Amino acid sequence: MRPSLRIAEPPDKSSMPDLEHNTVVHSVSGEAALRLVAEVEEWRIEQEVGSDSMVMSVITSGGVTQSLRISRMDAQDMGEVLRRKTGPGALDRAAPGLHRV
Repeated sequence: MRPSLRIAEPPDKSSMPDLEHNTVVHSVSGEAALRLVAEVEEWRIEQEVGSDSMVMSVITSGGVTQSLRISRMDAQDMGEVLRRKTGPGALDRAAPGLHRV
């Protein structure tokens, strides 16, 4: 007799209002990893007053805002990674959903 499979119910979005969907990514280690992601509706990069750090604010399609303080070196590294991952010139032309600040 085969054991029966129980299909898990999707999470209740009222308890996680901004959870949009699961996605699989290639993690830093190279392994496939499952991530819970929300769609970015808007983002902005701002200079922190009195510091050379940047503040990146992300607003999701569910209206949740999260701001992160990023050191100048990490911001430069992130820019380089985005350039490599998106291909040559991809960040130089206007792309749908790309906000230049």
